[in-house]
Amino acid sequence: MGDGEEAEEPGGVGGQAERIVKSRQWCEMTPCSEGEVCGLLYNRSGWTCTKGGGRIKTVTPLPKEPS
Repeated sequence: MGDGEEAEEPGGVGGQAERIVKSRQWCEMTPCSEGEVCGLLYNRSGWTCTKGGGRIKTVTPLPKEPS
Protein backbone atom coordinates (compact mmCIF):
# COMPACT_ATOMS: atom_id res chain seq x y z
CA MET A 1 0.00 0.00 0.00
CA GLY A 2 1.23 3.48 -0.81
CA ASP A 3 1.12 6.66 1.17
CA GLY A 4 -2.38 7.59 2.32
CA GLU A 5 -3.93 4.26 1.34
CA GLU A 6 -5.78 2.16 3.87
CA ALA A 7 -7.08 -1.37 3.59
CA GLU A 8 -10.84 -1.54 3.66
CA GLU A 9 -12.28 -3.54 6.52
CA PRO A 10 -14.50 -6.44 5.43
CA GLY A 11 -18.08 -5.59 6.27
CA GLY A 12 -17.13 -1.95 6.81
CA VAL A 13 -18.34 0.96 4.71
CA GLY A 14 -17.22 -0.78 1.49
CA GLY A 15 -19.07 -3.95 2.45
CA GLN A 16 -22.19 -1.96 3.29
CA ALA A 17 -22.06 -0.11 -0.05
CA GLU A 18 -21.65 -3.39 -1.91
CA ARG A 19 -24.64 -4.86 -0.06
CA ILE A 20 -26.77 -1.79 -0.88
CA VAL A 21 -25.87 -2.01 -4.58
CA LYS A 22 -26.46 -5.78 -4.80
CA SER A 23 -29.80 -5.58 -2.96
CA ARG A 24 -30.71 -2.26 -4.65
CA GLN A 25 -31.83 -0.75 -1.34
CA TRP A 26 -30.71 2.68 -2.57
CA CYS A 27 -32.45 4.71 0.15
CA GLU A 28 -30.21 3.11 2.81
CA MET A 29 -27.36 5.32 1.55
CA THR A 30 -29.48 8.45 2.17
CA PRO A 31 -29.06 9.88 -1.35
CA CYS A 32 -31.59 12.71 -0.99
CA SER A 33 -31.00 16.22 0.29
CA GLU A 34 -32.25 17.35 3.67
CA GLY A 35 -36.03 17.81 3.60
CA GLU A 36 -36.52 15.30 0.76
CA VAL A 37 -38.06 11.84 1.12
CA CYS A 38 -36.41 8.88 -0.63
CA GLY A 39 -38.50 6.23 -2.36
CA LEU A 40 -37.42 3.19 -4.37
CA LEU A 41 -38.56 2.90 -7.98
CA TYR A 42 -40.93 -0.02 -8.45
CA ASN A 43 -38.23 -2.16 -10.14
CA ARG A 44 -35.46 -0.97 -7.77
CA SER A 45 -33.48 0.43 -10.72
CA GLY A 46 -33.09 3.73 -8.86
CA TRP A 47 -34.81 6.09 -6.46
CA THR A 48 -36.84 9.26 -6.24
CA CYS A 49 -36.33 12.21 -3.94
CA THR A 50 -39.61 13.99 -3.22
CA LYS A 51 -39.77 17.47 -1.75
CA GLY A 52 -42.75 19.41 -0.48
CA GLY A 53 -44.97 20.80 -3.22
CA GLY A 54 -44.74 17.58 -5.21
CA ARG A 55 -41.30 18.25 -6.73
CA ILE A 56 -39.71 14.90 -7.58
CA LYS A 57 -36.29 14.04 -8.96
CA THR A 58 -35.57 10.52 -10.19
CA VAL A 59 -32.08 8.95 -10.18
CA THR A 60 -31.00 5.70 -11.86
CA PRO A 61 -27.35 4.74 -11.37
CA LEU A 62 -25.41 3.63 -14.42
CA PRO A 63 -24.21 0.03 -14.41
CA LYS A 64 -20.51 -0.38 -13.57
CA GLU A 65 -18.30 -1.02 -16.58
CA PRO A 66 -16.74 -4.50 -16.63
CA SER A 67 -13.10 -4.50 -15.52
